[in-house]
Amino acid sequence: MSLNPLVQDVVSGDRLTGTLTLGQFIKSAASLLAPVLFPAFAASFLGWKTAFLIYAVISLIGALWLGLTPMKRNEPSASVSFGETFRLLKDKTILLFFLGILALVGADVGIGFTFPKILQEKFAMSLDASAPYLTVYFLAKAAGAFAGGLLLMKVKEDKFYVVSIIIALIGLAWMLLADSLISELVAVAVFGLGYANLFSIIFSLALKHAPSRSNEVSSLLIMGVAGGAVVTPVLGIVTDMFHTQNAAVVAVMVVWVFVMSLYGLVRKTSVNVN
Repeated sequence: MSLNPLVQDVVSGDRLTGTLTLGQFIKSAASLLAPVLFPAFAASFLGWKTAFLIYAVISLIGALWLGLTPMKRNEPSASVSFGETFRLLKDKTILLFFLGILALVGADVGIGFTFPKILQEKFAMSLDASAPYLTVYFLAKAAGAFAGGLLLMKVKEDKFYVVSIIIALIGLAWMLLADSLISELVAVAVFGLGYANLFSIIFSLALKHAPSRSNEVSSLLIMGVAGGAVVTPVLGIVTDMFHTQNAAVVAVMVVWVFVMSLYGLVRKTSVNVN
């Protein structure tokens, strides 16, 4: 396992957070296109499976482009073992940031999983009718990540973090109280805007906290995407228990309390590494 040399080059730089956030913008833009591409292909003679082929070709082009891009490297990249990577969890800062990534990805996947069902429950919509509205969430995340990628090159991570978690919390509360389709869409967009840059902030601060072990840190944190597989079944259980999709939103808010509790660590780390 090794860190992408591009990230390795900028890990100690002031622009790391902004760079990672712009990467999240590309990811969000790709997510935004998925609900559009799949129905379009499904309605054509090509079939919905063609979308997978297109994504595979795009991924291959991206991999080749990255492989052929010349990059300055300060030192040879060293391979590390799983044992060395997991030993980083003994560092309290790395452990909490890893749990933060788990929580963030879980909340992201949870909202994506739950939002169409909320529309079905509140506004008597079919799944086919509600699913396309999820693009509002992806659009908000893409816009937030693009703006954040520019702002985070100048604004301190801790200040941006606290504003972002508050905006996202407002979006979650709004989702519970919304009584119209427009209001519900605005609520999920507000959450998306607040959420958009948090992954990048935590990831970059963890790398800056231990720059000499950036390979292991990045490998460990990226495992945090498993949070989506952990949180989603929990949301399903909670929803079944209370027989309402609002219960899932409340469960995401509970996860969000942990994300908010990381502010002190984010502030301390931001001061120490910048």
